[in-house]
Amino acid sequence: MTDFDKLLSFSKLIGVQVVQKLEEDFEDEGDFDMANGVITICKGNKKSKRIVLALLHELGHAMDWIDRGRPSEGDYIDKVSSGDRNAVWTSEYIATGYMRQIHRMLKLNLSKKNLETAITFDRWVADQYYKTGRYPSLRQRESMYRNIRRAYESSES
Repeated sequence: MTDFDKLLSFSKLIGVQVVQKLEEDFEDEGDFDMANGVITICKGNKKSKRIVLALLHELGHAMDWIDRGRPSEGDYIDKVSSGDRNAVWTSEYIATGYMRQIHRMLKLNLSKKNLETAITFDRWVADQYYKTGRYPSLRQRESMYRNIRRAYESSES
């Protein structure tokens, strides 16, 4: 069973629907709709590792949502949806923490280096949003991802 299949099975087990859309129909790699408990994943021509990481990240958000009692409305959802910096930052940090737990629990084949690179990157994005109220540009994100990846590669040497 592939990592993607394991994650899809896990999503069914926890009662979260996953919708796969083609790249041209969906601009993000992944999204979790807290109001409806639905994950949307871009299933275009992107590398399977990125799709696995995107689904893993969104399942982290789903686990946070489940821990909060599966709310369909309320203060937390309103704050995250409206872009409240602290709520977005908190949501991202909690989701990335769940990424490690899900990875370990499902015994995913995704390497620890790829997992930790993604978590560090996701947290950097959240930090930038918290500080500025804007997400980093594509150019900034690509540059930072390369830097983080190089740092993890050099630490393995």
